[in-house]
Amino acid sequence: MTGTLFVTTLKLSLKLHIEDEQKIRKNKILAPWDIPLSSIFAIYEITGEGVEKKKRLSLGSNVSSKVEGIFIICKNFRFYKFSFKFAKIDEGRNVVNALLHHVRPKKNNLLFAFEQHIYTSLGSTPSVKSGWDEVRRKSEAQNVRLSRANENWQISHSLPQEFIVPGHITDEKLGKMSGLFVGSRPPVWVWGTPRGGGLYLQPNLNVQPSLQIDQLRDDFYGARLGKIVKEIDLDRLFPLQTALEESFSLMLDLHCIEAEKEAEKIDTEYFSRLENSGWLKTVSCALRTSQEICDRLLRDETVVLIEGEGRGSSILVASLVELMYEGE
Repeated sequence: MTGTLFVTTLKLSLKLHIEDEQKIRKNKILAPWDIPLSSIFAIYEITGEGVEKKKRLSLGSNVSSKVEGIFIICKNFRFYKFSFKFAKIDEGRNVVNALLHHVRPKKNNLLFAFEQHIYTSLGSTPSVKSGWDEVRRKSEAQNVRLSRANENWQISHSLPQEFIVPGHITDEKLGKMSGLFVGSRPPVWVWGTPRGGGLYLQPNLNVQPSLQIDQLRDDFYGARLGKIVKEIDLDRLFPLQTALEESFSLMLDLHCIEAEKEAEKIDTEYFSRLENSGWLKTVSCALRTSQEICDRLLRDETVVLIEGEGRGSSILVASLVELMYEGE
């Protein structure tokens, strides 16, 4: 098929010269042949006509020579190949350079199409609702409340304006607690049980541990009221972010195969490469840890997931815990 490629801050869009009538648009933002830039993991330059060679391009770099074609691997295991055979000399290079520049913006606010309230009309003020009240209702958790202490981002710029905290913790105490942790992010509730079990995400401490800080944390989680509190240090269980990204890259290379000869070669060493990627070990750790947490919540315990800024592996594990409960 032939068409024209367009690059925006949101997507790589292919407009076919002959419209495909079978492709029905199911998304208001993305057309059937659109690729969100945030889903692109790697871009390769294709050279050669008989035996094609792939060269991985560094994101943020520039290409100065003519580009014959590109091979794109996405995070959802899809891959795309585009040829610039019938394009002008500079057109393929311009598309590639635009992609390399926009795929990984250095600032989050440069990411296009942040979600706002679905039913907000143009010209009105966006709704502040975050959905956490619905999560609390669904879990039927007791003794927790919705806090709007961060409504004007005065506590943390990386937390939502609304989040759930223990019912006995005032907004004033919450503000004092925030300064103790990385990113000024106080511990937040993410799931619970009707009989008092609770799951919290807590960043690493930003200050030296002390008896006074231990007392503040015990008061926050209700340990003084007789609750059993289990802290799980996820930084000790999961690999570093760089190692995890490398493992994921190996998984994509293993499954995003274009040529038949390449598939035959990989087939003979598939299981050894899968094992050596370390991905299955990480998945196993996440499932095992989530199951342990579910068991503790069923015993009405409070579980605290500790890692980094509290927005990495802790969110992964918490999401698995919620899925396991909702499956019931």
